[in-house]
Amino acid sequence: MPPLPVSNFVLGDRRAYARDDGTPSWEALEEIVGGLEDGSSVSFSSGMAGIAAIFDQLWTGSIVALSDDCCQAVAGLAQAGQSRGRWALHRVAVDDTGRWVEMCGVADLIWLESPSNPLLTVADLDTICAAPRNASPGTRT
Repeated sequence: MPPLPVSNFVLGDRRAYARDDGTPSWEALEEIVGGLEDGSSVSFSSGMAGIAAIFDQLWTGSIVALSDDCCQAVAGLAQAGQSRGRWALHRVAVDDTGRWVEMCGVADLIWLESPSNPLLTVADLDTICAAPRNASPGTRT
């Protein structure tokens, strides 16, 4: 499906506002991206909206591992959640592979940006991604 030029506010009878209701092009993008992994996908109007949606899936009491050099908006969102008692936040150096592997076994969310921003530190993603994961996320009270 080619991109369709549509109003941001009205598209026929079905949609009132593109940010709430999407557009045919938006839905086509989600279908294509989801199909790449034989699944489904959801797209957002901004990167931070997508990031917030991920953090909003966490249970109260979750453990979050966050790189020490990451997007400051992400760091602020994570810190705010910790301040409100939503999760415990562990900051990890991007290049501390051993600590990342350890956190993979206990964390409910691993947030690692590589290369990092702004220092461009590179993580050992092969080792970290191969580490065993927390087998029972969200079970803490």
